[in-house]
Amino acid sequence: MRYEIRIAGALSDSVLGAFPDFRAEPCGHETVLVGALPDQAALHGVLAQIEALALELVEVRPITRTVRGQLTPSYANISVMKEGSEMEALDSAVDHVRGVPAGRLIVEYGDYECPYSRRAFREIGLVERRLPGGIRFAFRHFPLTEIHPHALAASAAAEAAALQDRFWEMHELLFHRQQALDDDDLLRYADELGLDVDAFERDRAGAGVLNRIRRDVESGIASGEVRGTPTLFIDGAVHRGSYDAASLLEALTR
Repeated sequence: MRYEIRIAGALSDSVLGAFPDFRAEPCGHETVLVGALPDQAALHGVLAQIEALALELVEVRPITRTVRGQLTPSYANISVMKEGSEMEALDSAVDHVRGVPAGRLIVEYGDYECPYSRRAFREIGLVERRLPGGIRFAFRHFPLTEIHPHALAASAAAEAAALQDRFWEMHELLFHRQQALDDDDLLRYADELGLDVDAFERDRAGAGVLNRIRRDVESGIASGEVRGTPTLFIDGAVHRGSYDAASLLEALTR
């Protein structure tokens, strides 16, 4: 598995020598280490080394290269990412969008089981409340099924809820209760939201819902920019900076 590890500040050559399996890329006020590790034990060893060197860990993000083909065999035909591609424009008839129609736009490619997507969920919520005039926000699915076994089922639950006009309510529940995404949990959330549970159960296993998720995954891969979650776009341009509320507000008010 390949990882992207973000560390605050610039690292000297001597410190970088402690991470021979990674290449270093400066990114603003951070150093990004990118490399492959054989297993979770190796990752924990790297994180322990970061702690021992008194470095400030900002984020650890798996870089999945196998989202294609992981959701279902029919996903094998997703187009290969193209250099210089752009984010697919919003389709108001398909995308899940909320907020001010004329506001600045944030699009997130996210994974309901990803802890970093959950953090982005909280930070974007702060931005929505704090920015004068408001924003538009759209969420697109990018379940990393290789590392998050419940992510696809959670996305399907959100889409099944959308068929009953309750996408955003289910979206909120899934992030608030990220540690409980088993099938029984998802059915309980549908009941809690007052959905027709039989229809919900039927829809979330149907081809229509899976194809809807597939559409988001395809668009993320085709953009050439979505390599993990969360990936954010602001007004169509990928945002590679931090996604804490302060950084997003700064980017939105430039």
